[in-house]
Amino acid sequence: RACLEDELLVTGQLVTQLEGRLRAALERVDAAETAAQVAESRARDAEKQIGSEVEHRLSAACANRSLWPLPILSEVAKLEARLAALQNALSAAQSRMEADSQALQSEMRQRTELQHKTAHLEGALLRLEEAATERAQDAQQNLARLNAQLTDAQAEVAHLTAANEELAASVAEA
Repeated sequence: RACLEDELLVTGQLVTQLEGRLRAALERVDAAETAAQVAESRARDAEKQIGSEVEHRLSAACANRSLWPLPILSEVAKLEARLAALQNALSAAQSRMEADSQALQSEMRQRTELQHKTAHLEGALLRLEEAATERAQDAQQNLARLNAQLTDAQAEVAHLTAANEELAASVAEA
């Protein structure tokens, strides 16, 4: 029984020691987890700072053309020249388009004016034709009347000539 008590005492001591070790191990695990969280937070902050620094350096490098490689500078110069040429062509095309538009609007205004004038002149011509037709009819009526008067006058002249001849013959007889 003493042996068992000794073994129980030794086992109790071992359990106590193991509990102490377990507590120490748990504390180390907690400390390690806390340290890992702190390290992870620092790593995230470092990543953000690295990203910000990279962006800052890229912005600085892009803003300063002297830092650009020569092939890129050459290509950018070509693209800028092409852009300038395209902008000039666009500006010229817009100017031509505006001029053409103004000319077209002017032609449309002139065409409208000519249509109004043509309509006015056609109306005036129609009125003149009607007046001329009316005057021609009046003239024909006057000519017919004058022809009738001429015929009457010729008949009267013939009658007077005959009467004058009779009178001259009667005077010559007398």
